[in-house]
Amino acid sequence: MMGSIITKEFVQTIIGKREKEIHKGDCGRILIVAGSHGMAGAAILAATAALRTGSGLVQVAIPKELFPIVQVGIPEATCLDRDLRNLDLSLYDAIAVGPGLGQSDESIDAVKYLLANYDGKMVLDADGLNILAYNNLFDLIKN
Repeated sequence: MMGSIITKEFVQTIIGKREKEIHKGDCGRILIVAGSHGMAGAAILAATAALRTGSGLVQVAIPKELFPIVQVGIPEATCLDRDLRNLDLSLYDAIAVGPGLGQSDESIDAVKYLLANYDGKMVLDADGLNILAYNNLFDLIKN
């Protein structure tokens, strides 16, 4: 069986034209937990993808030393400190976790915190999946 081809016409049946007077936060709020030393590009690519697919407000939780790199690479995104305990996670329509995240204790704690405290849509990718597997966090995703 062959899959369907996604065409411009098909997409227009799902996604309508945006109003002229709209706030970017009305078009989807996305949090991306990504990047580590030497892996800032992964955070930039993930944020770029979120913006190109129509997300209005994209925030990237990264180590502070990556702020300058990510802000130059994708200035439309907002950089946040990786201490997720200071965030109101209920503000986000979806969270992406993992691109270039690494396997540090800080990264493991971030994944554990999100799995335990966020009830919305979450995409675990790359190191997010590695952290899940290597630390046997499967019970957290069952909940």
